[in-house]
Amino acid sequence: MAEKVAVSRGKSIKQRFEDVFSRKSAYKSFIDVCVDFFLVLTTKRPFSTIVGPLGLSLPLRPRSLSRSIYLRMGHSDIRVAIDNFYNGEYAKVEEMGLSDKPVIFDLGANIGLSALLFLSWWPEAQIISVEPDAANLKMLKRNCRSELSTSNLQEVYGFVAARDGAAGIDRSSDSWAFKKADLSPAGNGESIPCISIPSLMQQFNIENIDLFKCDIEGSEAELFAHCKPWINRIKNMVVETHPPYSLQDLYKDLQQAGWDFQIHQEIIHPASSVTFLSRRA
Repeated sequence: MAEKVAVSRGKSIKQRFEDVFSRKSAYKSFIDVCVDFFLVLTTKRPFSTIVGPLGLSLPLRPRSLSRSIYLRMGHSDIRVAIDNFYNGEYAKVEEMGLSDKPVIFDLGANIGLSALLFLSWWPEAQIISVEPDAANLKMLKRNCRSELSTSNLQEVYGFVAARDGAAGIDRSSDSWAFKKADLSPAGNGESIPCISIPSLMQQFNIENIDLFKCDIEGSEAELFAHCKPWINRIKNMVVETHPPYSLQDLYKDLQQAGWDFQIHQEIIHPASSVTFLSRRA
């Protein structure tokens, strides 16, 4: 039976203050705890408006990494770091039996923290990180500079979509939740490439994908509705769904595409859900 975990994100200021000090074991030093606290306090607007899309970056050293990561004041970067390095958002992945040299698609790569986490588990992994926001991608390049200089990590600018093309971007939410939009005023006049899974696989000469991490802020509905041509190239998946698209909608699309799967874990958030899946042999 799949393991289900319920998570609540609605916390008071007092609870957030207590949380910062409760997670001190996740960091190398007390300075990192202070940086965490400062970044948490400045996550919300108006700080993001004041500092702009690139923001003021501060170093933070998770105990599980060999070096510091850089997180922006006024952005959701600290929340991404907490999920990855303290809350264990992707911890189940490490138990899913990947090979020593897995091929990983990191779709919705944000600032590169999930890629660094995966590489801490599988140093010889090949990761394709796809991110549609230029400022997030610039932070990814800063956080993953040494990995990008090798064959371990390659970055792609754009949205993952059912078909190649172009789209706008909706930045009405925090920087970890930017969405694909029509090429209209809602997309602020920007035109961002859309890349299909077959095009990504062809571009990087990939036949099979060991881990398909998909956090693309609602576009998963479009992607999995048209997944039949490529879904059986994937062995394991971590997918975040966003209303109105649900985990049950995802499972229905996968079944209709002929991908027989095992559910390892479901994590239920108030505004989204995450599922960990493996293809049955």
